[in-house]
Amino acid sequence: MVAALTGKQDVKLCYLGYAVKDDARASEFLDAYEEYGPEGLQGEYVTLEGDDPEAGEAGRIWRLSEGVERFFITDINAADASEKGQSLLPVLWEVPSQSEGAGWVLYMDGHVEWKTYPGEFPMTEAFITRVKTIMESARQR
Repeated sequence: MVAALTGKQDVKLCYLGYAVKDDARASEFLDAYEEYGPEGLQGEYVTLEGDDPEAGEAGRIWRLSEGVERFFITDINAADASEKGQSLLPVLWEVPSQSEGAGWVLYMDGHVEWKTYPGEFPMTEAFITRVKTIMESARQR
């Protein structure tokens, strides 16, 4: 599946297709998205520019797939670490307008949360503003 920042029939949905759980990684992902376009991001992972090639996993943003949460586990002895990892990875979310002030977020473990905007990722002001800019640019082409 290709990364997409637009929904059908003017429904504003955001689906990256890659495992990002904070603004910093999202910003790096969007840099790659703008550089390569959605068709250019079809691999198992996105290699981040400027990262140390020796960094291995740290220099990559992985495609969403079963087991990807293992890259976010810091305590390998925790029995429920995999479940917790999936519950932190947003998969699909509404892009709120300023008047809405909130939107639904679907997480990898299947739960859905109503998140206020601006708030925590993926409903941060910086991220949503950038996604809207990219979406608007795509519509104008």
